[in-house]
Amino acid sequence: MMAKEPACNKLSEKVKELEDRLLDCMKAKRELNNSEKKLRSLIETTNDLVWEIDLNGVYTYAGPGVKYLLGYHVDELIGTTIFDTVIDEEVERTKAFFRDGCKALKPFSGWVVSLLRKDGQLVIVEISGTPLLDDDGKLVGWCGFDKDITDRKKAEAELQKAHADLVNSNKLLQKEIEERKLIEKALREREEDLKTKAYDLQEANTALKVLLKHREEDKHKIEEQVSLNVKKLVEPYLQSLGKSGLSSTQQTYFDILQSNLREIISPFTRKLSSEFVGLTLTEMKVANLVRLGKTTKEIADLTMVSEKTVEHHRESIRRKLGIKKKRISLGSHLHSFS
Repeated sequence: MMAKEPACNKLSEKVKELEDRLLDCMKAKRELNNSEKKLRSLIETTNDLVWEIDLNGVYTYAGPGVKYLLGYHVDELIGTTIFDTVIDEEVERTKAFFRDGCKALKPFSGWVVSLLRKDGQLVIVEISGTPLLDDDGKLVGWCGFDKDITDRKKAEAELQKAHADLVNSNKLLQKEIEERKLIEKALREREEDLKTKAYDLQEANTALKVLLKHREEDKHKIEEQVSLNVKKLVEPYLQSLGKSGLSSTQQTYFDILQSNLREIISPFTRKLSSEFVGLTLTEMKVANLVRLGKTTKEIADLTMVSEKTVEHHRESIRRKLGIKKKRISLGSHLHSFS
């Protein structure tokens, strides 16, 4: 009896151990079932594409998210390869990445590639995956998920564009600032140059005024000297000639000569010349005879031209003096210059 009791105790302990292990297995199975339910619920509700592929890149499983992401039904995607939806420009890059991944046998994340939806629209996805190994540790496929980052990429592109525009605007602004600085510098230099030239011009004007004043003084001195010389050296002989008994014609020429000589030293001719530079020498001669009271016929005889020519000169003189259409005597107007 004593030998049987230890055997029974050991058997009871083994049974208890098996019961505990069974309970642990049942608990683990329940937890596994719950995890599977949660995972399946997550797969069925997420917009990400959960997938499994074999060693050739053929889809063996696709979650419901394929409808949202690519517009395909699950059964349309199963049997196709991951390269069928990649845009042509990125197929070779994707194949190279797949080959390298099969050699490395390491999980990956953040792989970005552009796919084509069923409706032809472009969608940008970020792919994460992990290798599937059999009991012997041999690679049999991959599982993972594709996340739609199209909006994020668009936002990044817009942000990059905005940043580039801002940088470009800053460059343009800096360029404009530099150009304005150059313009301001040129304006300051121009202002200084104008100040210098204005000062030089002012000095030149001052010197010119002094010269003009001296010239006017010299002119008056010369006029006074000429007038004095005429009175001393010419007029005595004219007086003697006038008393020598001249003929009528000689007396006329003598009167004109004496009058003209007086006009040379009088302000009339100088004033007439300075005020109306447009008069010709002949018109000046006719104007002087008109001022002396000579008639058209007398002027024609003295100048040896026709009366019509004299009338023409008279009209020209009136026009140049600005009295052509005025009721004013040419002789009276000419006397105003004396």
